[in-house]
Amino acid sequence: MSNRPNFSRREALSLLGLTTATLVARPAFAAPAKAEENTPLIYRFRIGDFSAVAVSDGFLRIPEPQSFYAPQESTEEFQALLKDWYISPDRVFLPFNVLLIDTGKERVLIDAGNGNSPDRADPSLGRAQQAFQSAGYGAADISVVFLSHGHPDHLGGLVTRDSKPTYPDAQHFILRTEFDFWTSPDPDLSAGLASTELKKYVLGFAQKRFPVLKGRFVKIDDGTEFTPGLKAMLAPGHTPGHSIVDIQSGSERLLHIVDLAHHQVVPLQKPAWKPTADTNPETAAQSRQKVFAQLAQDRTRVFGYHLPFPGIGHVRVSGSGYEWVPEPWTPA
Repeated sequence: MSNRPNFSRREALSLLGLTTATLVARPAFAAPAKAEENTPLIYRFRIGDFSAVAVSDGFLRIPEPQSFYAPQESTEEFQALLKDWYISPDRVFLPFNVLLIDTGKERVLIDAGNGNSPDRADPSLGRAQQAFQSAGYGAADISVVFLSHGHPDHLGGLVTRDSKPTYPDAQHFILRTEFDFWTSPDPDLSAGLASTELKKYVLGFAQKRFPVLKGRFVKIDDGTEFTPGLKAMLAPGHTPGHSIVDIQSGSERLLHIVDLAHHQVVPLQKPAWKPTADTNPETAAQSRQKVFAQLAQDRTRVFGYHLPFPGIGHVRVSGSGYEWVPEPWTPA
């Protein structure tokens, strides 16, 4: 005999706080309330004693994902990978997640998003500053800025539309190798697989903005703790001085892997594949393999600039590659 209670339909509805009248009053296909446009995405979490805020700078749909993620691989293998992970080729998105760390003494911005200049990649991007303002952080509140590398989606938000520093009161840091590359007379992008047009855009974007910030940057070396608890670590290949950030407070640690992964599946399952965004594809593949292996071994908590918002989770071994394990969304 079953011990399951034998509820009537009326009793079951009453337990859910519903009545027949409630169901009748609410049409099955009621039109949803109109949402505000450009509502910023904000996610707060903690790393030990540090407060952290992740915001979305927007999303881009990648119309031809193989040409971006794996131009040298076979179409069959690429599509099979997406299919195995339940991803439709016409539903591949590139998120942009910007991280702010409040240590209690410093408010540290790690990269700044696309910004709102007319020459950014897409007008739907550049929402980070608005989101931070909604979270209670204005430009004047930022005391430290760290730029991981000189690509437009990380650099753009550091300069205003009228070519002035967005965060005039902040101390700016960058790895020496990265700064020297973009401010050299002729940065060499020849090893990358991107189109000539894209390379020209990226280079021109940097050459307009680094002069505005040149006197504000403190150039640091690999392994430097640029503010207590935050250390810059070289992970080259995406750019010559591309760096990730090791964040530690008390017994807790988070590694911001920046652009080591532009997708939650492709670069993790296939770290040797060469996306078009990398300045030196061979070196970038080596950096991915090295860092992913260490993350999986140490079970380190991870934040990713281009992983599904809010970009927090772990990396673990999966077959001959790795997989992204997102951290459950915490409401408070």
